Amino acid sequence: MGKITPFSIGRRDMQKEGHWEPLDIETYRITKPTVICLGGNCTKTPRDANAMCKLAQNLVGLKDKTFQNEIATTGSVDFVGIDYGTNNENKDAISRLTTEERDLIAKNLLVSMCKDENGNILPNDQIIKNFNQVTFFSWCHGGTEGAYIFWSAFNQMKELGIDEDVAGKACNQMFGVSYSPDDVTSMPSLRIFSENDKMRYTGCTTEEVSATHMSNLFQEKYPKSPHNGIYKADDVTAVLITSHVVRPKTDENGKILRNIDGPIFKDEHDAFLINRDENWRPTAENISSYGDKVSQVAGYTLANSIANSIQNQDSDTFIPKPTIDEVISDARDILAETQKSAFYEIIKNIKEEHGMSTEDIPEELLQDPN
Repeated sequence: MGKITPFSIGRRDMQKEGHWEPLDIETYRITKPTVICLGGNCTKTPRDANAMCKLAQNLVGLKDKTFQNEIATTGSVDFVGIDYGTNNENKDAISRLTTEERDLIAKNLLVSMCKDENGNILPNDQIIKNFNQVTFFSWCHGGTEGAYIFWSAFNQMKELGIDEDVAGKACNQMFGVSYSPDDVTSMPSLRIFSENDKMRYTGCTTEEVSATHMSNLFQEKYPKSPHNGIYKADDVTAVLITSHVVRPKTDENGKILRNIDGPIFKDEHDAFLINRDENWRPTAENISSYGDKVSQVAGYTLANSIANSIQNQDSDTFIPKPTIDEVISDARDILAETQKSAFYEIIKNIKEEHGMSTEDIPEELLQDPN
């Protein structure tokens, strides 16, 4: 039995009713810096897809044009959202894209950037430059959908006869920011986890460091303490882990309670906890200074990828997307004093246990007295 309703696609448009414009996947093409927004497995309607696009737009802080020739406004960037439709008659059930839908999306949104208007394969440099226009923003299951779309595009490019090295370089010019993703993709990305996320007790199970850390924390192998921290999981992946986004609950002795200690603790799986308003202020009730910094990092990293795309749109000189080392360095500048040496010591030990390099953790971050 097929899907009850298929997926649909649209984009944020502040001039349209509901700030939403439905798009035709067969005819829409990426021609400007574009953020592809993928929500959790309850993203079943255009309204849900629009909400994810709004969250991404708020994090970046883009607004309508206020004066002539102003750049980096809502008109400069497409925020494209995809809902997954419904997979069965139970309206409360979760949903996901089918393999055929993922292939169709990859073909028309991404692989189409490899061809000119006559269907001829573009020069390699132009293909790579075109893919630079794309940024992904995802939450939870959206991370998995992004991974499938990424690999589908890569394989379809090879089927067109595009050299594998060129296809890889093109795909690596895309960048993703994910909150609580449930899968790892080879797309360069920043992945954000909260230790109070009830859906991520084991971290991202396909990424060894966060999986080990969250499992150890769940088993109370070390005490829970306030912190933010970011590390390099591999050459294309940065992982930011926070102890809490909202102000934590404590017991009578001041000990931070874990999210399994009872209903008084807020589950931090919801990506909208890091939302910001039109004045770029955090909107979550009782957000902590730690959560505010996490939101800032998410917004800055998204904006930096988009800004790079804008730079390259009409430039004769190609500027690659920031490296993961640069993403981490910028994030650490923002996280500042919310980073704690105790957390970095834990991550360093886990990396050593798995035979991984610890060169990405500077000595000064291990000497913080806090």
